[in-house]
Amino acid sequence: MPTLDICLSPALFQYYDTDNKIIVVIDVIRATSTVCVAFIYGAAKIIPVETEAEALEYRNKGYLIAGERNGDKLEGYDFGNSPFDFMTPLIKGETLVMTTTNGTRAINVSKKSMEVATGAFINSDCLSDWLIKKDHDIIFLCSGWFFKVNVEDTLLAGKLCSRLIDTGRFYANSDAANIAISLFIDAKNDIYNYVIKNSPRLRNKQSVIGKDLQYCLSDIQLPVVPVLQENVLIPLFF
Repeated sequence: MPTLDICLSPALFQYYDTDNKIIVVIDVIRATSTVCVAFIYGAAKIIPVETEAEALEYRNKGYLIAGERNGDKLEGYDFGNSPFDFMTPLIKGETLVMTTTNGTRAINVSKKSMEVATGAFINSDCLSDWLIKKDHDIIFLCSGWFFKVNVEDTLLAGKLCSRLIDTGRFYANSDAANIAISLFIDAKNDIYNYVIKNSPRLRNKQSVIGKDLQYCLSDIQLPVVPVLQENVLIPLFF
């Protein structure tokens, strides 16, 4: 029976046995949510890069670039990291380059793994279905915030683990997975308010990114699973 595990921060990823595992990178607020939206609005590919310098090199080659640091859009970039930035026909058919504070870092940490996908609350249903069909060992990698654990990524990892376990075809084999599942059980009736109550960082940003928080923590479901192929994210539609 395939196993489920959760890495609560990229800083811990080096301590995990990642051989022959599917890695699901989670950055709910906002990178992995935004990636889903970009694909739904027609982006062809997304190249995740870790540094601003890398992104600017791509801009010099004619690519559209998106980026943020500490939640703020980088100066001179075409897009920031809000999902609403990408709800535009301007991205249809384009290859985008993205750099973010935490999410693209986590993607790059995991890119040598057997298979990498990205997850958000807004694609959790089709992601779960895709993982069930894969029938393989999985590690959910939470991007966190500057290598520290955060509540929103942990909750989504708990939700995904809980759904897979409920099929009777997977089991959790770590304290981290059981902690995340317990948190999700406590929060599942009102994810948004649970996150706001327990995250001073996001509570303090409500006035700035409140619309994004509502969207990324909503029950909206987008029929796409972004997967990494040769260091480029591509969409699988359902």
